[in-house]
Amino acid sequence: MRPFRTILTAFVILAGSVYAAPPDGAALYKERCSMCHDNPQGQLRMPKREEIAARTPESVMQAMFSGAMTTQAAGLSQDEGRAIRSE
Repeated sequence: MRPFRTILTAFVILAGSVYAAPPDGAALYKERCSMCHDNPQGQLRMPKREEIAARTPESVMQAMFSGAMTTQAAGLSQDEGRAIRSE
C-alpha cells in the first residue's frame, strides 16, 4: 500500500504544479520594481517602465537573472521574471 500512496502523492503534487495559476506580473512588478523604476526622482540611468516594456524579453530577463538586477530578482523563478516583463 505504501508505494501506491507515494505514487499518488507525487501525482497530486505534479498535477497541482501543472494547473497552478500563472504568476501575477503586475503584483510582482509593484512589489519588486516600481519603487525605483516608477520613481520620478530615480537615477537618470534607471529605465522607466515604458522603456523596459520596449526592450526585448531576452534583454530584460538577462538583466534580471545575470545582469544588473540579479540582487533585486533574487528568489524569482523564470516564470515570475517573464510575468514581470510582460506586465
